[in-house]
Amino acid sequence: MRLFTLANGVALLVLLAGCRTAGGVYTDAMEMETTGRMEDAARAYADALRRDPDIANARGRLVVAGREAVRQRLAAAEASGSRSGAADQMLAAEALVGEAANVGVSLDRPATFDADVDAACATAVDALLDAGREQTDGGDYAAALGFFDRARTYRPSAERRQDLDEAARTAYGGWATADLASGRFRAALAHADAALAFAAPGSADADALQRTRADVLDAGTLFAAVFPAARPRTPRGDALPDGFLRDVTDVLLDDRLAPPPLFVAFADPTETRRALRQRRDDLGGNARLLAELTREVGADVGLVAEVDGFAFTEAETGRRDVTFRLREGGTTVPGVRVTTEMTLRVSAALVGTLADGRRVACDTDANAVVASERYDTATTETVVGALRLSDSERDLFDAGTRDRLYVRLVAQLRDRLADDLGRRVAGCLGRQVP
Repeated sequence: MRLFTLANGVALLVLLAGCRTAGGVYTDAMEMETTGRMEDAARAYADALRRDPDIANARGRLVVAGREAVRQRLAAAEASGSRSGAADQMLAAEALVGEAANVGVSLDRPATFDADVDAACATAVDALLDAGREQTDGGDYAAALGFFDRARTYRPSAERRQDLDEAARTAYGGWATADLASGRFRAALAHADAALAFAAPGSADADALQRTRADVLDAGTLFAAVFPAARPRTPRGDALPDGFLRDVTDVLLDDRLAPPPLFVAFADPTETRRALRQRRDDLGGNARLLAELTREVGADVGLVAEVDGFAFTEAETGRRDVTFRLREGGTTVPGVRVTTEMTLRVSAALVGTLADGRRVACDTDANAVVASERYDTATTETVVGALRLSDSERDLFDAGTRDRLYVRLVAQLRDRLADDLGRRVAGCLGRQVP
């Protein structure tokens, strides 16, 4: 209750602030002016005039307070120890002049004011551009880019914008090269792409950056072998549907991992299957064999999904009495309509190893995947051929309905398991690339 009251109080204050009269704002402005807060006072006088253009004395007070506020800003610019600081002061003075102009008041300022603002901004841009280039030469690319970004806030000329783009391209390109040398491949690729954004397509700079990008991908890409899914040495649950492991592997490799994730290249599935067949051994639960096969196909990392815990269940979820119409006579006979839920469940663990036999930090926990759907059947003591049935009612007595549903759920389970494994494979391999 207290929070509700507080929230309403805040809302009321906001509403009252929005409903303040021009006179109230004018009174506040005079208080600000009296206490020496000239810029705040000038802005408040301008606010009062926006609310009521005819409010007495506001224009005169804005002229006085605004003139002093502009003078203070120009003095601060003159005294500033940095060129960007001076530009900040000049831009603040310009903003105040513009705010007064919006309510029809022209503030006193030097005749060269506009040219002085432009000159201050140009000087700030030059200083920041030089500072950024110095940081680039020293290898502090983040600091360099910070200077270039700040320079863009001072309205650089078209020529200086081009210079800033070139400087940013140089900094990002240098950063990409440094990242590549230190093995930070993902950062190197990101910085190479950022540099390319500042390069003209087809230019020599763009070609050089494309070569850097290719070098990054070449150095950072893992060659991975995903072997056919297997059952663990001591499987749990029911027997898997015929061809389930083969089908999961096909969907995983041909669809979910095509194209491969960034920084990953996959061994030819034909080669991985051939290598496994030649061993005439079960890959499930055999980390030693997984490492040997990984080396045999020339991969850096080998992965296999161990599929386990398959369960097929059916449970009655509803039952109700119904009637069916006879073909002859038009009378009805009683029957029972039963709703059953068919559920297929399977889990899989992802096992990985490096070619030297060391385990890879994959998501080895077994994730459960489920496919479930309900179907209806019906029974009656009357011969079905004697009933006048609609198409939907005829399906209730079709023995193939259950079988077709099972086939459909197996396909759903296969696809969902392939989806899950695809995400986990990509995540596992992605963590291996710095």
